[in-house]
Amino acid sequence: MRSIAYKDCREKGKVRELYERSFPVEERMPFSVISREEEGRELRVWLEGEERIGLTYLYHYRDLSYLSYLCVEEDHQDEGYGSAILQEILREYPQQRIIVDIEKIDERAENMKERKRRREFYLRNGFCSDKISYYFYKVDYELLSAHGLIEEEDWKELMRKHWGEISRKAEVRKYQPKD
Repeated sequence: MRSIAYKDCREKGKVRELYERSFPVEERMPFSVISREEEGRELRVWLEGEERIGLTYLYHYRDLSYLSYLCVEEDHQDEGYGSAILQEILREYPQQRIIVDIEKIDERAENMKERKRRREFYLRNGFCSDKISYYFYKVDYELLSAHGLIEEEDWKELMRKHWGEISRKAEVRKYQPKD
């Protein structure tokens, strides 16, 4: 398996469709933003041979790398590709603290099983809870990281750098996960 930069992908429309199918509209940044070629932004397409397997979007700032999006094509889910992609990112950035945000575990949520499964996936792949959560656009998130924990101020600074003024709408707080 290998990855290529989005700019080098021949099937840009298919990549955008994968992104839009994989994430609810309230959790998606505009595709024009994540596909922008700017320092720190990294949209990658993952391939097995020439077949598209998935995509990732990372935002790098200082010693932090925010893995904002990781998705695998539906017909390749549960084949180990998500873990393989994640492990490759962890190998590629050993000096970076890699951060993911996931929907907080909420027993009342309609997608509770999916939330638990996603959290278990990241924990299995070397991530742990930073005991920080944030509320943003009606969604409650928990932060997980690998290669070292992050502090609340690290996250706030990264958000300001990545999202700009809109980051002021996020309510960041300490969180005690129910493992």
